[in-house]
Amino acid sequence: MKRRTIFLVIALGLAIFSPLFAGGKSAQSSAAAGQTAVSAALGQFPLTASKAELTVLIPKPPYISDLNKNQAAQWYESYTNVHVNYIQLPSENTRAAANLLIASGEYPDIIMSAGIGADALSYGSQGIFIPLNDFINQYSYHFKAAADGIEGLSSAMVMPDGNIYGLPTINQAFHTFYNMKAWINEEWLKKLNLAVPATTEDYYNVLRAFKTRDPNGNGKADEIPMMGYYSSSSFRSAPYTFLLNSFVYFNPGNYLAMENGKVIFVANTEDFREGLRYVAKLVSEGLIDRASFTQNADQAKQIGTNPDAAIIGVGSEQGWWSYVGLNNDTADKRAYNYTALPPLKGPKGVQFSPVQGTGFSLDIAQITDKA
Repeated sequence: MKRRTIFLVIALGLAIFSPLFAGGKSAQSSAAAGQTAVSAALGQFPLTASKAELTVLIPKPPYISDLNKNQAAQWYESYTNVHVNYIQLPSENTRAAANLLIASGEYPDIIMSAGIGADALSYGSQGIFIPLNDFINQYSYHFKAAADGIEGLSSAMVMPDGNIYGLPTINQAFHTFYNMKAWINEEWLKKLNLAVPATTEDYYNVLRAFKTRDPNGNGKADEIPMMGYYSSSSFRSAPYTFLLNSFVYFNPGNYLAMENGKVIFVANTEDFREGLRYVAKLVSEGLIDRASFTQNADQAKQIGTNPDAAIIGVGSEQGWWSYVGLNNDTADKRAYNYTALPPLKGPKGVQFSPVQGTGFSLDIAQITDKA
């Protein structure tokens, strides 16, 4: 299955809290910036009659070169009549960077996806993050309707002092529930006359072929059969997450599984050890790149978008774009060549794909007193 969709990435939090601007103080006026905006009726677009402007701090996804020039962000501006200036942080250690910026007093109108966590309560009590309870009740439209339809979300947003300081993302898409994936280069399979692997043994043989039979055709032994990367916020990009689920139910978020109606810890089971032995075999034979366990997302993408030739056979992550970019990021448009690898069946017939998340993630966007 080819991936031919033009993937336009938008700052998801803006789509969630944009209704707050229609009547909130950011939309009505900003004396410091000299803005005056007339708010639209609730649920209507554009949000303001005259151009409004916001500054947003956000980690830059590795698959986007510049959010300020992003096509989806530009479309969103034309739709809402709100221009967003993005302050872009690296995708790693964002919480520390955001905390330093807040401590300096030079923080923006909105902070998104910075992993603020429990610090939101402290910043709220200091007046740095503004309570959103009244804004949600009085001005929100789409968000409130969505939140009311998801069990537990409204109460989960409330901090111990009774205030809401951070808004969540709401995402119940299929691919976010089953996000511990791997993506295989279908073009390489065709060139080497190989079928999509169905078992761990098949997969081993495919990786060996990727390593030894020059599937990219450049006459160099530069192919990396499988690659992942390390992320402090998510383990789905590590190769072992996808592969261990062919031996035991493995959710790296908690290492727990159900067995005969009881919750068990899987990391001390023989099946888990057998899975680790399989992963170790692939690493020892050069079929999984050792850098997968230490490099970050930006380093992995730099390798995957090598202009000379495609060199990654399989990438483990929610999306292939983390490695090889989007359709137009490389001259050879190699993103078209990657397709989802179905969960592999292990030696004992185990074949899991863990469910991740509950359809919402808390503490994604805070509005500061600068707005």
